[in-house]
Order: sequence, then C-alpha cells, then structure tokens
Amino acid sequence: MDVEAGGKEENGGEGEEDWDGIMDVDDIGAGDEEDDLPDFFKQERDKMNGASPSKRKRRGKVSELVREKVRKVLEDDTDLADRRARTLDQNDFLRLLLCFNNEGIHFN
Repeated sequence: MDVEAGGKEENGGEGEEDWDGIMDVDDIGAGDEEDDLPDFFKQERDKMNGASPSKRKRRGKVSELVREKVRKVLEDDTDLADRRARTLDQNDFLRLLLCFNNEGIHFN
C-alpha cells in the first residue's frame, strides 16, 4: 500500500496548513523549560523552596492530627471504616456527621 501526501484536492480537502502547529513537537531536553513557566508559578516555586522547615513540619503535624481524628471517627466511634459509601443509609451519614462535628471537623 502506497500513501502519498498531496494538496487539498488529492487527499479529501485537507491540506498541510490544516495540520500546521498540531504536529509540532517541542525539543525535549532543550533546557528552556524555565522560559515556558509562567511568572506566578516561578514565584510560588521560589516561595516553597525558601519555606522554613518548621512550617512544613507543622503542616505535617496538622495533617497527622486530622488523619487520627478521621480514623477515630470511622473505626472507633461509628465502625464504618470497612463499609463503602454506597452501602450507607441516611442515618449512617447523619451519625458520621455528628461524630465529625464532635471531633471538631465541620462540613458546610
């Protein structure tokens, strides 16, 4: 089977200009990825690189505290940790909501 690339008349009305830009591939490893990054993301990246370790550590402690509260509600308070959400009824969800509220986790 031979395939020929021709003008619009030969290949069903699609010319090369229709594909212009779609098939372009950036050079991988050209080293100019920094130029493509918007300034906002550069600033955010610089903030994260310069952030103090204590701030990151504190965020880890908070997430660990929340994780423990969620575990306590699901496993100890409601015994719903092994059940899928689709198998719960309205009373189960209300009980979950009450237990999370008692732990200080509030949903709007």
